[in-house]
Amino acid sequence: MMRDHFLRARRHAASVLVGLCVVAIGVVLLVKLMTTTPVEVSGTVACQSGADVQGLWIETAPGRGEMHWPEETEKAPVVNYRAEIYANSYKVDVGCGGTHEHWLTVPKSEHVSGVSNDFLCFDNPENPKYGSCELLPR
Repeated sequence: MMRDHFLRARRHAASVLVGLCVVAIGVVLLVKLMTTTPVEVSGTVACQSGADVQGLWIETAPGRGEMHWPEETEKAPVVNYRAEIYANSYKVDVGCGGTHEHWLTVPKSEHVSGVSNDFLCFDNPENPKYGSCELLPR
C-alpha cells in the first residue's frame, strides 16, 4: 500500500516535470519566433560637444550587437545609421571624438523601441548628462 502511494506520487511528479518542460520549450520557441524576423532601424546620432562621431555600437542584448563605422567622408558631429536587428529594442553606444580605434568618449543610451530614433549624446564632462545619449523627440 505504501509502495503504491510512493509510485503514484513519483509518477505525478514526473508528469508535472514533463509538463513544465513542454511549457518552457513553448515559451522559448515563441520568443525565438518573435525575434527571428529582422527589423530595420535607423536614425541619427549626434555628439553634443560637436566632436565627430567615430563609430556606433548598436546592441540588442548584452554582448550582442553590430558595429557601424562612418565613412571618412561622413565623419561629422551628426551621423545617420541604419541596421537590421533581430530584437524588439536596442541601445546605442556612440564614439565621440578620437579615432576609429580609440574613441575619446563613449556615451550610451537606454534601450529604446521603434524603428526610427535620433539620439543626442553628451560627451562633455562638464554636462550633468555626461556619458549618456538621450532619445530626441520626433
